[in-house]
Amino acid sequence: MLRAVISHYANDRGTTAASRPSSYETIVRLAQQYIDRHLASPISITDITTACGSSRRTLYRAFLEVLGDTPNHYLRRLRLHRIRRDLMAVDQLATISASAKKWGIAEHGRMSGWYQELFGEKPSATVAAQSLRAISRAWF
Repeated sequence: MLRAVISHYANDRGTTAASRPSSYETIVRLAQQYIDRHLASPISITDITTACGSSRRTLYRAFLEVLGDTPNHYLRRLRLHRIRRDLMAVDQLATISASAKKWGIAEHGRMSGWYQELFGEKPSATVAAQSLRAISRAWF
């Protein structure tokens, strides 16, 4: 009985540690669904919190607990992956600025730095490599 009493008072706000990740996972899942549907549009943290019915602080805690990342970084990483996919598309050679604009990143200088940090090369290097692949396919 003593163990039950200690356990009860050890948990903050009467919730168990096992219940928190479940609610956090739900918040993250709802946020991810919203982000996926609106990725090409401007998305604010307020938009995400409204979509998943949480506070800003709870949203950040949920993302950190479940994904080990913030909602802003998660959103940016998704957009950078979409930009990379566009730049590497076999059937078209996308321009860097058009792809960045398409996926909601207006600051091209920052985008280039984020892109290089994530993928280890500048967007222009990705485009150049894709151009070489396209040329070599045309010759062979």
